[in-house]
Amino acid sequence: MIHVYAFAEELDELPESAGLDGAPLERRSVDGVTAVFSRRAAPSSQESLRDDALAHGAVVDALMERATAVLPVRFGEVVADEAALDASVEARVATFRRAFEDVRDCVELALRVWAAAAPEAETPVTGADYLGARAAEESQRRAAVDSLDRDVSSLARAVSLRGGTAAPGELLGAAYLVPRRRLDDARRVVQAFADAHEGLTVVFTGPWPPFSFVEEPA
Repeated sequence: MIHVYAFAEELDELPESAGLDGAPLERRSVDGVTAVFSRRAAPSSQESLRDDALAHGAVVDALMERATAVLPVRFGEVVADEAALDASVEARVATFRRAFEDVRDCVELALRVWAAAAPEAETPVTGADYLGARAAEESQRRAAVDSLDRDVSSLARAVSLRGGTAAPGELLGAAYLVPRRRLDDARRVVQAFADAHEGLTVVFTGPWPPFSFVEEPA
């Protein structure tokens, strides 16, 4: 059984670290698309699942420093053998090449913004006054967060909004595909926003491999 980590373009060398179960990393190239994998005797158990997922992510992170473009594979992707892997790549070489073009020299940045709980009013207010004040505050917050999203999006090659149900108070959940040369610009934009909006919780993480911007692979 072959566990696939990622597909890479112009991969100079494999990371020195081992893959899952301590197995050595291997690679196979088909028409310029390099698959990075290791061999396994059995899938992850419930006990090893978390550690294996972290190890998978560490390999993908290391590949980001060694290739011009990396298409990470979701943890758990396996194929039967080298022949099956080659066939999978051969069937989608054109798709991989387009994807490499999309993510080349870019990383993923994740941004989430929450509103803090509203403070208690110091003096009694009517229900209408309370609702009006809350609506005005929410409108101001939404406008500010929308402006932040536009500013970060202007630095990005692509944007992926977080799907599913938003957490209570969440105003923004998005991932941005940002060229490496614009990383510092994105960080400055988000930091300036956070400094100016103490009533909002801002979590900005990365750089990450572009998991949110690739199709489900192999």
